[in-house]
This record gives sequence, C-alpha cells and structure tokens, in this order.
Amino acid sequence: MNITAQTQIKSSEYPEGFLSESQVLKIQTVTKLSGSVAFSSGALPPQNGKSSVYHVSIAASDSTNDIDDATVTLNLPNSNNFDPTTINAAESGKVTYDRNTRKLTWSLGKLTLTPVILTLEKAYILLWWLILVLQTLGS
Repeated sequence: MNITAQTQIKSSEYPEGFLSESQVLKIQTVTKLSGSVAFSSGALPPQNGKSSVYHVSIAASDSTNDIDDATVTLNLPNSNNFDPTTINAAESGKVTYDRNTRKLTWSLGKLTLTPVILTLEKAYILLWWLILVLQTLGS
C-alpha cells in the first residue's frame, strides 16, 4: 500500500503558504501462512497397496493491515489422490483445483487484520484429507 502526501506551511506573513513536493510512503503488511500434516488413520508407516490418511491444514492470517482480494496458490505435486470434496465446508466455496496443473487456489477475499494474540482463533483455515496409497513400480 502506498500513501501519497504533501505538506503545506502557512504563516500570517505568507498566507498562500509553501507547498512541498508529493512524498510517497510505502506501507508493508505482514501475512503469515502456516501448515501442518497429521496422520489420521490407515497404515503407519505407509505400506505398499494400503491406504494412509492424513489431515492437512493451512492457515492464513495478517497482523498489520487488511488485504483485499487475498489469494493463496498451492502446488500439490503428488495429488492423484486429492479429493476436493474433503475440504472443510467453511472454505470449500472459495477453493478451486486444477488437476492438469495440480494447483489449488484458495480465494480468501478480504484478509482482515488478525491481532497476534488472536491468530489461532481468527486465522482463515483450510482443511482437507489426503489419502495416500503407495504402489511399487510395476504393480
């Protein structure tokens, strides 16, 4: 975000005043994206031909300024078993997934200021289940 400002100095001796050149102040915002993967059920460690289910969580928060039209794009490299229907209901309408590019796009809309103390309570959270089935080459 940029803020542009000009300074004008006036006095009783010079009521028209002096106008400075425009100054641009750049304001930075601090966003945080964190994630976790936790084993849920199935084979642990993963075994050939058996399913292992993991719970994936991604959280986005902002601690300085609101951000309009915030978007998170993730590349899911081994996503053959990714099932978009397992995304949590609160965020499912904001997520698109392209199987050809393996890109998951999460459109947050307005990412509002989240004070550091409240980060876990007010973060935007995307959850889904990942089912992994190992297959040896030639199987």
